Formats: sequence, C-alpha cells, structure tokens
Amino acid sequence: MRGAAAAAALALAGCSGWPDLPAPLGVPDEAPARPQVAPEYPAVFDTPPARAEPTLSEAERKALEADLAAARKRQADRAAADAGEPGE
Repeated sequence: MRGAAAAAALALAGCSGWPDLPAPLGVPDEAPARPQVAPEYPAVFDTPPARAEPTLSEAERKALEADLAAARKRQADRAAADAGEPGE
C-alpha cells in the first residue's frame, strides 16, 4: 500500500511541470557584483582591548540595583492601580 502511494506521488510530481526559471541559470542581472578581494574573517578569538573607563564600584552597583528595584516596584504599583480602575 505504501509503495503504491509513493509511486502515485512520484507520478503526479512528474506531471507538475517546472516553474518559470530564467533562461540562463545563474546569478540574476540585478544581483550586486562580487568584491574583487574576499573580505577578512571576523576576529573571533581576539580579545577586546582593556576598558578606558573603570567598571562600577560596589557602592555604585548597589545604588543602581536599588534604583532599578524601586523603578520596577513603581511600575508594578502603577499597573496594579490601572488594572483596578475599569472604564478608563
């Protein structure tokens, strides 16, 4: 049964015809020209240069985290207040 279904599918696929392909198969006329010199590969294993500016100190990091937590709480409170007021 499976063989008959596969044979029928192949027979029908053979009758389907080809889509309109361009006469000269290859690169379309509107495609940009290839560069004369191949581009270099990206520097995958190169390490970035040292930072010009120092990273945040522990006190600055904690202050920033507290500020973000406060902003998150304000947004949650505002969303809860807006959800409780129907009609607006």
